[in-house]
Amino acid sequence: MTNALTADPAVIADLLRGLREKLPIAPGAYPLPGPLYACLRRKGRRVDEVWIETGSLANAFAELLPRLEAIGADTLGLCLTHGWRRVSPERFEQVFTRAAQGKVGISVAFDGQERRLAPLSAIASNRSFTRWLSRQQTAPGRSLADVLFEGVEIRSFAARQLHLAPLTGPVTALRGTLLSYGAPLVPPDAFDRAELDRLIEGMTAWLHANLRDDGQLPYKYWPSRGRESDADSPIRRFMATLALIKTAEAKDDTALMMRAAANLQFNLDRFYRSDGRAGLIEWQGQVKLGAVALAALAILEHPQRHRWEEAYRRLSATVDDLHRADGSFRSFLKPAERNDNQNFYPGEALLFWATRLRADPEGDLAARFQASFIHYRAWHRAARSPAFVPWHSQAYALAYAALNAAELRDFVFEMNDWLLPLQQWGQPLAPVFWGRFYDPERPDYGPPHASSTGVYIEGLAAALTLATEASETSRAARYERAIWRAARNLRQLQFKDEVDAFYIQRRPRVLGGLRTEAYNNEIRVDNVQHGLMGLMAVRSLLRQTSLQAAEVACSDR
Repeated sequence: MTNALTADPAVIADLLRGLREKLPIAPGAYPLPGPLYACLRRKGRRVDEVWIETGSLANAFAELLPRLEAIGADTLGLCLTHGWRRVSPERFEQVFTRAAQGKVGISVAFDGQERRLAPLSAIASNRSFTRWLSRQQTAPGRSLADVLFEGVEIRSFAARQLHLAPLTGPVTALRGTLLSYGAPLVPPDAFDRAELDRLIEGMTAWLHANLRDDGQLPYKYWPSRGRESDADSPIRRFMATLALIKTAEAKDDTALMMRAAANLQFNLDRFYRSDGRAGLIEWQGQVKLGAVALAALAILEHPQRHRWEEAYRRLSATVDDLHRADGSFRSFLKPAERNDNQNFYPGEALLFWATRLRADPEGDLAARFQASFIHYRAWHRAARSPAFVPWHSQAYALAYAALNAAELRDFVFEMNDWLLPLQQWGQPLAPVFWGRFYDPERPDYGPPHASSTGVYIEGLAAALTLATEASETSRAARYERAIWRAARNLRQLQFKDEVDAFYIQRRPRVLGGLRTEAYNNEIRVDNVQHGLMGLMAVRSLLRQTSLQAAEVACSDR
């Protein structure tokens, strides 16, 4: 007999539809494999939730229907739970990891009371297990986290996640959707050119929707709370300015280019100041090479760059002053004793210099660029890091066009060939994570993140351009496949529609934006801008029409 765990989502929707139409339904239809969690929402806001311990889905829906109608809920989220297991307190951190948030649930019993966090609730609140525990008060000043080893019974459970909507309007419109980590799965074999275009259009729309009249873009937005974070990052803000400029340029959109100018001015007003001949991008007492270089690059790339000529000249002087005779860069002007983040900031500075080389490939800058290339090539080979690859790939690919030095192109190939095995693909990894770049054996490489996937797309786009121009067909196919895979991952993380955003009240703020990870719905501006810039740069070079075609083409080589 088919139970609720194996029933097709369309069949489950038909069951609820039949009850709403008062059709005869067998009360024992689709037995529940375990307790059922149901969350009722209206316009994204949770208005009720209930646990139904036993019985069938038909009986559960019959119990829920009066509630749905009484409160006017438009969405019903379900967790059909199964696989309940005891977890010792000592194994808590091994079972309830960050990556398990939104996949498994937790039940904690203490002093005769049981409290549960269902996967859909964890996704909607963006709350980790430990944070949830800390908010469950057992006594004044004490939480479940405080008494974890004091007679607490902990259980984990799996859950099949379903979204049923709309509950208002014609019953024929009701649809059932299977979710993974609170969002529909983007099937790899269905990710094609049209989906790629929708990904790019959605990211572009997010920039439009979130760009204010004064030019400000949000740095970080918390969808579950419906508000912006107070955190900030000049580097990421100026990278977003570049994305606006490149998008306006690609679309020949004069109005957007004007808004990009307003964004640039906003960022300069917020972070820029002069100090003698130097121009500083300063935040919280720090002046970073990367921030200075990217601010200068944003000015250089804007067609109205003359408006900020003095700031550009001073910022350029600061980048020059941080360069050393051996080709290295000092990564901080303030505090002067810091010289870390060498995997990031010198690459950003060299991208700025490479852009300058387009207009002046014969001057002193070319010699300084070459010295830095030689220094950082040796530096990377001695201690490779994926974070180094995309910035230097973009810089050297751009400089290759100006200097025609084969060693620049060859090093771009070397770096990206090394990077490719770090892209995760296939079982036993959950499909929602396929396409991201992450090495669980090397946590020092950093956690998986939408912005990381996006910046690797930027580097691979530069590498694909060079491989295509060099008629390196096999290498180009590998790069193209990696880009398709990464793009599918970004599409999985995108708030595409009302299903992805079922728990969001301020949906215009999130649609088209990218979650940081499947289990972390925070939207940071660089989640969007990196992937958008990379995909716009390379879309015309993607010869395949789908990820599936790219897989086949690569395997044939």
